[in-house]
Amino acid sequence: MNIDIIIQGETTLLSQKITSCGELDNYGDISVSWSLPSENTPRPGTSCLYFCEFVTQIFFPLIRAGQFEVAAVEKLAQKVSERVEQISSLYEHVYLFDFVACINWTTKGYADATSTLGQYQFIRLANDKLAEQFTHSTQITVLPQAFFWNDHVPKVSKEYFARTSCILQLADINRFISQIIDFVDCQSTTRIKCVCIDLDDTIWGGIASEVSDPRELELGGISGDGRGFQILQYVLKELKLSGIYLAVISKNTRDAVERVFHGLDEMILSSSDIHQFELGYSDKASRIVRVAERLNILLESVLFIDDNPTERGLIKRGLPDVNVLDLPSSPAKYADALSSFKQVRAGFLTDEDYGRCGNANVTHFEVAAASGLMDVTSVVDIAPADSADLPRILQLINKTNQFNSTGTRMSQSELAASFRSESDFILCARVRDEFADMGLVGIVLGDVHKGITTISAIILSCRAFGREVEHRLMEEVINHLPEGNVVKVKFADTGRNQRARDFILSLPMLDERLYVDSFAST
Repeated sequence: MNIDIIIQGETTLLSQKITSCGELDNYGDISVSWSLPSENTPRPGTSCLYFCEFVTQIFFPLIRAGQFEVAAVEKLAQKVSERVEQISSLYEHVYLFDFVACINWTTKGYADATSTLGQYQFIRLANDKLAEQFTHSTQITVLPQAFFWNDHVPKVSKEYFARTSCILQLADINRFISQIIDFVDCQSTTRIKCVCIDLDDTIWGGIASEVSDPRELELGGISGDGRGFQILQYVLKELKLSGIYLAVISKNTRDAVERVFHGLDEMILSSSDIHQFELGYSDKASRIVRVAERLNILLESVLFIDDNPTERGLIKRGLPDVNVLDLPSSPAKYADALSSFKQVRAGFLTDEDYGRCGNANVTHFEVAAASGLMDVTSVVDIAPADSADLPRILQLINKTNQFNSTGTRMSQSELAASFRSESDFILCARVRDEFADMGLVGIVLGDVHKGITTISAIILSCRAFGREVEHRLMEEVINHLPEGNVVKVKFADTGRNQRARDFILSLPMLDERLYVDSFAST
């Protein structure tokens, strides 16, 4: 990409700094000037970045003529428009960055935002004129300089301008160059077309299928994590409004997802913002492919967001064309990580972009059948519980619903008593793979009495589903079973533990010493 940069109101210092910047050489031929091209020679394959400075272009002429009138501002803005039109025939595209005041003109009456003849109103009027002039132009794009400067337009004093003829200080010149590089980089990058997002611990804190009331999830409020999840939703909503489709890839039930989307006031995203819901326990790679096929886009146009490093690693390996956002450890940083991801940013957006995702009646729900993890080897370590494990064990007992064989709940004192008991036992399963160490994700609670080993609960975190952890836990029980003992496995249908039920009912087929004691949940 070849670029000409025209900075009206600036002299040689900025030009010299930009042209001497070696980093810009990576983006092709870049020239800088502070006036219009002296020759009307077409520049094929070249774009022009045209920056307007308000004081020197509009304000000084008004002061000199003594004409603080709307008509005078419109007339001068029209002259700038004519300049831009004059050079548009020379370039492939012109990006016109509208008027700002880089000189701190603070004389009362001129700069007063409340005055109808103040600097603030003049800038607004002049910029409205520019935008109106080029609304329907396909070759000229008007961009706000406030956007370019990230809402912080630098200013110099009148003395500085008088002594140097510069509208930017040295530090701001370096910042300007950085913004130019950033803008050019965005133009040379293909913007993604769809974000595939996980739900649990990604756009809210907690597991939707494990709570009876969506308000138990962490979202909004006063905690940094809760606010972090919510601000990420704001950014996702903004991307949707700017023409990027959103799809959900989640190991969740439809009922749980709908309860959150429709029952949690802190939600920023609504179900109508989601083009497609892909739910269930099948591998996420196949579901991302299905989303891309339905949207008729390439995999390189998809961004995948998931808090689970294993899921991210599987997508990187199985679908190398898909963009994967590596989230930081703190949810408070999630929004910044997404906002700074190069492929979601764009130098400018068109009306077509904003209208692309406007149809709220295209949402698809698909629930995929359960399956194992895609081509990942998990190491499962089984060992008796240690006192240091008790806080995590208590959390699993009282927070797990989908794979809690009896729906059991315990107090801290009850768990401590069980841990100290000579007849009771607690087995813990820890899982790690090539992408992450998941830590303690499964437990078996039981006791041995009069030749009978009773399993009072088998509890498994949803993060461990598909890794055969439950089988390894029961194998450990059977392998250490005293001779002549039988194993009674208790089960209670809670209405929410179908995955546990399916496993428990299959146990008698694994070993003739196993039998299920089913009872009603209280």
